[in-house]
Amino acid sequence: MVPYRRKRLAGFTLIELLVVIAIIAVLIGLLLPAIQKVREAANRSKCANNLKQMALACHNYHDVVQMLPTNGQHDNAGVARGDGNGNTFATAPAQRWNWKYQILPYLEQDNIYKLTPDSAVRVTPIPLYNCPSRRPPTQVGALILVDYAANSTVNWCPAGLAATYNGTIVPSRQSLTGAYTSVTMSTIPDGTSNTMLFGEKFVAIDHYATAAQWGDNEGWTGGASWVHYRTGNQQPRQDQLASTATQGVPPPNYNQPSGMGACGPWGVGAPSAGGGYYDYWGSAHSGGFNAAMADGSVRSISYNVDLLTLRALHGRDDGIPVDASQF
Repeated sequence: MVPYRRKRLAGFTLIELLVVIAIIAVLIGLLLPAIQKVREAANRSKCANNLKQMALACHNYHDVVQMLPTNGQHDNAGVARGDGNGNTFATAPAQRWNWKYQILPYLEQDNIYKLTPDSAVRVTPIPLYNCPSRRPPTQVGALILVDYAANSTVNWCPAGLAATYNGTIVPSRQSLTGAYTSVTMSTIPDGTSNTMLFGEKFVAIDHYATAAQWGDNEGWTGGASWVHYRTGNQQPRQDQLASTATQGVPPPNYNQPSGMGACGPWGVGAPSAGGGYYDYWGSAHSGGFNAAMADGSVRSISYNVDLLTLRALHGRDDGIPVDASQF
């Protein structure tokens, strides 16, 4: 009689299982950075496409209205849209709301452009106005926060003077009774390929969803304010904590009087008050931020760009040549 022998059940020993788990952990550790890089590359490309679409919308707007959109009425975050005379959907330069509202019909967002009342528009998100590397459309109270700003001027506060808006997207007027201002392609003698139109603005990472940072404390509608434009005063930088982003050097002439009152200090040195970074270009991307030129092209501008080059990109008529290799 043949003796009975128990068959060994198929399976792994404890040591084999531990080895397999260790190998899987190593593979995951190798794959995650690659996946993150691919995701960021896709986000950066999407961000650049957002700016491209906005720039093309501005060109179409210019073809119809015969001028570029404006930043709207100066310092009027809560102002009603329109020209103040009953024309809700007035175009530039009479429209008191900023460029983000003005170009909606050219972004296939006419339904939002015509939405009523104003309060409904203010809480309607426009996904195109947010960079996916930073945040989706974010609502804080009755505000929707956005990630892009326009080039308004080289220096917002020259000593003893009111700002000279020599950028491309400028306030339509300083007040309800002030003179209208406008910019056309023909008034960019420095060349549309050498002059900024829009770019990504710096936002402290601990304020992504707070609306507590100057330059990010108002919604996407309203008139001209730091939320909607930047200047060439400051070195751009990658998003970081508010406590580390506070600038050590005040903005030019921040303690000088101007035609609009004092230029500063406006919270210089105080992270809770913005520390001056309301005027930074920047982004969540490494290396540099995306910017659209007035010709519709989109470029990445290094955080280490020479400040004189950055300022030359802002001035539409300063006659300063721009070397693209310095971006």
